[in-house]
Amino acid sequence: MKLPKGRHAVEFHPSSGDHTVRLALNRTIVPFTEQPAVVDGTSLFPLADLLQAMGAKYEWNPQEETVSAERAGYVLWLQLNNPVARANGEDVRLEVPATLRNEKTMVPLRFVSEALHYEVTWNAPKQVIEVRPKKDESKNRPLRPV
Repeated sequence: MKLPKGRHAVEFHPSSGDHTVRLALNRTIVPFTEQPAVVDGTSLFPLADLLQAMGAKYEWNPQEETVSAERAGYVLWLQLNNPVARANGEDVRLEVPATLRNEKTMVPLRFVSEALHYEVTWNAPKQVIEVRPKKDESKNRPLRPV
């Protein structure tokens, strides 16, 4: 599967012909309750599964269809079908907004990962998307609001 390069896209090219998207967080394959999808070159993953795997605390507001999440002092906010999200106090325009699929909230992997201070890469030999904490985890942490 070849994805066009984009700010929030993960470019990967499975060579096996199998289009199943696998994600390893800290070298551990993460199981998902809904198969990840690729929409307009952006990898979408189930929100709750992704945040739980990352160890993030999060709140879902069903009336406004928004989620707020925090991990290690890094925060994000997004709303279903809204192309503008927020990461650590900064507005970010998403190429593909969060969407609902089979009653699961699907979110852009790169946006969520980078907002929570992870880096995302494609490991072609292993055919897996790798997500790891950025190396400067203890440096440049944003201040928590009081």
